[in-house]
Amino acid sequence: MLTANLVSPDLSPEESAVQVVRTLARLDLLSRTVFEQLEERLDLNVKRLGALEGRIAGARKKVVERCTCLQCSSRLLSFSLRSPS
Repeated sequence: MLTANLVSPDLSPEESAVQVVRTLARLDLLSRTVFEQLEERLDLNVKRLGALEGRIAGARKKVVERCTCLQCSSRLLSFSLRSPS
């Protein structure tokens, strides 16, 4: 666990109060920055995931089409083998 002194212990009460306000302002800025960066990364990953899902759907469609085509071909082949010539 990381610990840090937010206010120097040798300051007067007034200086301590000023230091606390400055420190809280910096922490606020830091937390907003971190969460903005997280949101940007999440948005990017959602877009990438959507693109990947689109590619998967396209590949799945091709597989189904080819399977259907193969089933039709195998039915025609079995039909032509059974019918007398």
